[in-house]
Amino acid sequence: SKVQLTDSETTVLFAIVDINGDGELTPLEFSKGIRFFAPACVLDDLRLRCLASHSRVADAFATISVERRGVVLHTEGIREVLAELELLEGVHVEAIVDLLEPHKEGGLTVSE
Repeated sequence: SKVQLTDSETTVLFAIVDINGDGELTPLEFSKGIRFFAPACVLDDLRLRCLASHSRVADAFATISVERRGVVLHTEGIREVLAELELLEGVHVEAIVDLLEPHKEGGLTVSE
């Protein structure tokens, strides 16, 4: 099946995904490109874990206090919260952090 992009759009997309600019895509570059342009695939495992036992994703985090929801967490802190809520299994925390906090400038909150 064909992608509905013009040749120039495909060239621009390839240049963005080709992180090292060598004209070839490594598996890592391809994976990062998919995560960048289709972020739902990175978050889908977490979404499905939440919906397995709750009617809405937000409900899975309802037991976390308002104060704790605002605490800035890095990868390990997010992993601990998900484990505490029994949501960690099958979830790629590093990929979620890479997507939502790509520059690692401060971390994420549960609210985010």
